Amino acid sequence: MSRWQRHGGADMIEPPTQIADLAFNIRGHALEDGLRERRENEVINAYSPVAVIFTTAVKSLSKADEEVWRESLAFTPRELGGIEEGLRPYLVVGYALREPPPGTLTASKESKKQRPVGITRPDSVISWAESNVIYVVSEILEAPKEGVQLWALLKPNLGVCTPYQIGQDAVFYRWEFRDASTSIRARGVNWNRLVTNQAVRPGFGGRLPSAKQKRYKPARGATRFTVEPQQSLSNECLMLILASQKNKDKWFLTELQDVFAEVDADPRYRPPPTNKALRLFVEGEEELSAEVASDVVDEIQEQWPEVEDVTADRVIRLKRGMIQSGIHLEYRLLRGFVAEAMYRLAHHFAVSAMPIDDDDPTAQLVKEVVCNVQRVTPLKESTPVITSMSEEGAFLATLRNKLIEVSFSPIIIAIDEN
Repeated sequence: MSRWQRHGGADMIEPPTQIADLAFNIRGHALEDGLRERRENEVINAYSPVAVIFTTAVKSLSKADEEVWRESLAFTPRELGGIEEGLRPYLVVGYALREPPPGTLTASKESKKQRPVGITRPDSVISWAESNVIYVVSEILEAPKEGVQLWALLKPNLGVCTPYQIGQDAVFYRWEFRDASTSIRARGVNWNRLVTNQAVRPGFGGRLPSAKQKRYKPARGATRFTVEPQQSLSNECLMLILASQKNKDKWFLTELQDVFAEVDADPRYRPPPTNKALRLFVEGEEELSAEVASDVVDEIQEQWPEVEDVTADRVIRLKRGMIQSGIHLEYRLLRGFVAEAMYRLAHHFAVSAMPIDDDDPTAQLVKEVVCNVQRVTPLKESTPVITSMSEEGAFLATLRNKLIEVSFSPIIIAIDEN
């Protein structure tokens, strides 16, 4: 958004706010959300999903005289507790109805073409009856997958339910997973995209390793050394120099040249000196004033006019999240980071309603967005195997420093004792 637009040169309106106490399906029908005190983007535990359609599962479970429905919508200690063997984490997306009123799978008469749903209260709202409501969830993922599978929670056993497949048309989405899409087809795509944005959580540590994973784990090389680093240049270079002296292998010197090339690469993405505000946004250690944030907005629009949802309030909030999270943002990631973070702030968070304290959720959002952008902008593969590890000296001391600096990804180190 340019400066003249902010000062009345154009009619720029913030995205409409979704009604929080109503859940909507993509066809525009509204369900009263009786869980008023819930948290946004709730994550609970459930058993592994079963690829059986929800309605079929209800019939077969009832026929087998098994428990079908949960007694209460209150989450159990096991649903809210740590991950146990056989359990997985799921994002609570919304609700389905045991006995939906007729017509809910067709377009609502109150839903007008080219108009969003969920921003004005319809005259007809399905009443909340806990005995008629089923939770609908989506599985927490380490990385995005094509498409979104939604699951209805049935068959409670020892305080945890089993997920069964359910079609999107039958789901009433909570407000945080809705946007202002104006057609049924667009809502089907975009609302599930909002689900994916919250369901993909790298490093969430959700599920325990399966029996198959445990069985194949010993197949890793005994001297394999894998690191996904956020590390200092000095330790990186020192480790390669010492390894070269020890092993007399030219590979380490070649790798050192590549490290220097990478160091030179990131400044190439740095905005020109005229973009002082954008540089301050990345490099500054203090929160931004409203004036500087406005300049950041202008400079982002000059550099990347295709990036949407950029406002001064969101820039201030995003910079605060960067500071609180301790993230050092590489310039090569800047455009993707800004585009994704602004989209999430625009469609997931009401900025004015977000707390400005140590519990500010923007810090977590920053971490997630950086992880996502890093994942689609791969780093160079880390230093491979070093076979001679017998001497305890400067090399191992430097190696330990290097490992301590790793902050994001798990480290897998297996060193052959022989």
